[in-house]
Amino acid sequence: MHTMKMDLARMGIDLDGLNKGDELSEERLTAMLGSPRAGKHYTLALLALRSVLSEALTERGKPATVAIVNGALRILTDEEAASYNHRTFRHGLRKARRAFERLLNVDTRGLDEPATREHRRNIEVDGKILAAVSSTRAQCRRMPLPASNGHQRTTPGLPVTTN
Repeated sequence: MHTMKMDLARMGIDLDGLNKGDELSEERLTAMLGSPRAGKHYTLALLALRSVLSEALTERGKPATVAIVNGALRILTDEEAASYNHRTFRHGLRKARRAFERLLNVDTRGLDEPATREHRRNIEVDGKILAAVSSTRAQCRRMPLPASNGHQRTTPGLPVTTN
């Protein structure tokens, strides 16, 4: 549990009054956190506050995606959250692929036997996970889209398929 969770009310954040689409402005956050936006403390405190706020909203039965937008905290609407969370997920996959490539470049000559075994095991497991993701993505691309109920997909670069 974050220690900041207890401070939300003291900081003037009314969890019951917050709704999707609301935003805590940079000015308000700067005053609450007691640090200028350019400071390292502000960035770290903002990241922590984002997590605490998201957890607190979920605990109150109001799950929402909280994002940092231009120095402010925004409780994303469902439409915004769908796009934001998909981008975040894809970014995580790219990050995992880059980490795996770096893992393959580790020179094991400097490792002792147990560390070498663990490293090889990590390569095997992580490689299988990435292969499964790649295979599943290829399968999903071949699947027709579900019935759209009049909604047309607008994602650039992806073909529109009809059922």
